[in-house]
Amino acid sequence: MIDYTSHAAALSIGLLPMCLLTACGVTDEPRPEPVAITHGSTASDAGAKATDGGSHQEEPFIIHQVEKGQTLWDIARAYDLRVVDILNANSMSDTDARRLKPGLPIKIPGATEPRPIETAADRSSSEEVAPKRTGGIYHTVKRRETVWDMAYRFSVPVAEIMAANSFTKEDVLSLRAGHQVFIPGVQRDLKGKLQHEQTPRLTKIHRRFEIRANRLGLGSRRTASLLLTGHVEQRWVTAAGGKRGRMPGTLRWPVTNGWFVRGYGSGKDGYHLAVDIAGEIGWNVRSAAPGIVGYSGDGMKGYGNVVMVIHPGGWVTMYAHNSVNFVVAGQRVKRGEILAELGSSGISRGPHVHFEFIYNRKNCDPAVLFRPGIRHKDGHLTPIEYTTWKIPKKRPKWVKCEKRRNYPHDDTEFKKSNDSEKE
Repeated sequence: MIDYTSHAAALSIGLLPMCLLTACGVTDEPRPEPVAITHGSTASDAGAKATDGGSHQEEPFIIHQVEKGQTLWDIARAYDLRVVDILNANSMSDTDARRLKPGLPIKIPGATEPRPIETAADRSSSEEVAPKRTGGIYHTVKRRETVWDMAYRFSVPVAEIMAANSFTKEDVLSLRAGHQVFIPGVQRDLKGKLQHEQTPRLTKIHRRFEIRANRLGLGSRRTASLLLTGHVEQRWVTAAGGKRGRMPGTLRWPVTNGWFVRGYGSGKDGYHLAVDIAGEIGWNVRSAAPGIVGYSGDGMKGYGNVVMVIHPGGWVTMYAHNSVNFVVAGQRVKRGEILAELGSSGISRGPHVHFEFIYNRKNCDPAVLFRPGIRHKDGHLTPIEYTTWKIPKKRPKWVKCEKRRNYPHDDTEFKKSNDSEKE
């Protein structure tokens, strides 16, 4: 057995080297023969139990064979979907999305017949005659403006901005003031006000979540404040699903390929009762455990775009500084489902997710519950004795919990603690 006390202290406060989780690659195993049209559970609500008496609607889908030059954004745009809908429907990782191969069959939720796919090459050809594209706006980059700033401002994922402009990672990092960037899915009305395109299918799905959220009292800033301080109503716990009186036991690492920046108890006087996880352009933030979204928005000062999830047994997890959120209050999510895109909104000095693990009005250290655990960039696993937590009143002695503290406003301390987040 490994002594947790010494090793946890090293992880929570002294462990500043970056850590990296094992990446998910693309399988080359043969897949089932394509099916023209079939039915399955709604991707956005998959894997959740109808604990509130509701029923899941069946939704059609087709299988699309990827052709040369097609990106996931091209395919999503053709079928009036978000990239995240296709990722979730196919259980694809961010790495998978970048490695689409010709001939790869992917599930298209909500579709009943194939549609033509316009690729970057097709758009380039048409732009020789009509330089300005439709279905979005052209934005002039401002001084010191980053692609994460644009994603947050226009509520469009970085990955979609990159795909729409055929940007590489190097292109994004080299953007300068005066450059023109096409922002897909956004239009301006006659008064110049921004309007986001939304398909009827997505509107219908979100309306169902909104009804559930209103009935349960979820989604408001008041709810966010309650969850942040660990005040969870029993009806919310019931709506989160799972076995009565049981917790998920463990937590999934929120960013599949992300690396550890700083942990629980770090910062001035140990105020930082959270874990910061850094990542790269376009990476997604995923749910650490199954549950129901209690809040999704940017109404919490300093945190930027935030998602808060209520889990079986009363756990609450928080994911902050996202560039854009993909889920809404009242939406049930499964373990590993995409919640948002990693960003740098709010008070942040670089792309990362600020992850808090809250229970019974206290912030707890999630380190010993993470699976497969936290690894150094070189693949070395941090020597911690891992545990599980399934019974609410039987908190493992290795899981440290404290009441949350006010964040210091000393900019020097903030800058010092965030310097390590830079790649």
